[in-house]
Amino acid sequence: MKPGSAVYILILLLIGLFAACGGEAGLNPGQSQRTFDVDPQFREFYESMGGAEIVGPAISPLFSEENLDFQYLVSSLLVFDASKVDKQLFYLAALGREMNITWYTDGVGDLGIFQEFTTAYERLGGAATCGKAISGPHYNPQKHRYEQFLESVGFFRLETEPPGTVHLLAYGAWKCGSACKFQLSPETAVALPTRIDERLLGAVKSLGSDFTGFPLTDSYTNPDGSVEQVFENVVLYIPQNQAEHVYLASMSERLGIVADLLTIPSIVEGATFIPTNEEKGYQVPNGFLEYINRKGGLQTTGLPIGELMDLGDGVRRQCFTSLCLEMDEKVSDPLKIRPYPLGYTYAQMNFHTRPSQMEIESAGELNQVNPTSTEQIAETQQIQEISLQVREVYPWISPDQRQEISVTAFENGTPMSQAQLSLVLHLPEGSQKVYQMPPTNESGETSIILDPVNAASGTIIQYQICTSLETGDTYCVRDEFLVWIAP
Repeated sequence: MKPGSAVYILILLLIGLFAACGGEAGLNPGQSQRTFDVDPQFREFYESMGGAEIVGPAISPLFSEENLDFQYLVSSLLVFDASKVDKQLFYLAALGREMNITWYTDGVGDLGIFQEFTTAYERLGGAATCGKAISGPHYNPQKHRYEQFLESVGFFRLETEPPGTVHLLAYGAWKCGSACKFQLSPETAVALPTRIDERLLGAVKSLGSDFTGFPLTDSYTNPDGSVEQVFENVVLYIPQNQAEHVYLASMSERLGIVADLLTIPSIVEGATFIPTNEEKGYQVPNGFLEYINRKGGLQTTGLPIGELMDLGDGVRRQCFTSLCLEMDEKVSDPLKIRPYPLGYTYAQMNFHTRPSQMEIESAGELNQVNPTSTEQIAETQQIQEISLQVREVYPWISPDQRQEISVTAFENGTPMSQAQLSLVLHLPEGSQKVYQMPPTNESGETSIILDPVNAASGTIIQYQICTSLETGDTYCVRDEFLVWIAP
């Protein structure tokens, strides 16, 4: 039996093992978290990858099937194959191949490793340990992070963290599921994509998942007979009785994004003037045009509908008929220029909730070295595992409406009472407004009602919520909502 096929059966065997084990080796009913010693046969391989500080603790006992031995780590699944004489006896199972990622990335060539993750990739042992990339570098708008899926491990960096900080996705905890009693920080969850409608698959492979983003909804049929599917960055649709044609929906029209006043032609260094109405139009950065040309040109994205906006902190944005593009100086290529996730905003508006997706948790920082004892790791996690769950009462508001923001704060999975939180609202004209939220209650909850935001329909309002820790560190999360007036 091949290792990959054994994994599907072994998850059931593992549940049986957990139920059968007693004493220190078992899981008691209702137990919230459990780690195990790494089996001695895996110890050398485990330490060669960096041990608990890098790949996380073991979250299952050793279990076997035929000539294969297995043990789950938070980040992966250890495998020992005694039949591999003179070959690699120890390796990580290719759990990434079970995550709906390869369905539209297989056959698109070498995806490569994101520049920010190459050091961590090599430190773990390269392709021999991590496997091949099964997705390109991806910006996750739900979790505000940069990520990449490989066959045996996954990497990510939170948007608020400096380049060079790398974490591992919790492949092992995802696959083991409820059989492994290990509690993970909510903010580290990874949203797995919905399956792409096969009629759209060719267009997604042609445009690239870096352009469309991951799918957020299943495909659906509109009253006019057209078929649509919402992706993170765009909405793809097929007109009725035209299955061979796939188009990008006009997001500026659907979201009510108001066009800027047209300008007359001029020479601007590093930009090209694009006329949109006779002689008048807008300046477009050459970097944006190069990206657009790789995706089929302006006939794909549509013409620009506004000037380049400087959002501060090294981020600039410009909107076109079918999407908006961002340039972020804090991110390495190829994510330095990427589409803004308008599809995610559209899904929030039209489905009245954040898209429901399968989630896994992540663990282990790869920018730490010199593994410490289990006690020291637990102590470090107690300090660092802060999470803020943020919810907006309204997915969008009108310019005269008040938005309400609710937050639940956790420390190491336990609600934080009397936590002091601040909210910084980034206003459209570039200024900021700071709110001090009431202290959290015993359930770790607090909320605040914001003043109305006088902005044009289609304006995305970003905000940041932070809390200061006793260590002097500050933990922050970022989110956004939309100002929108129904046409």
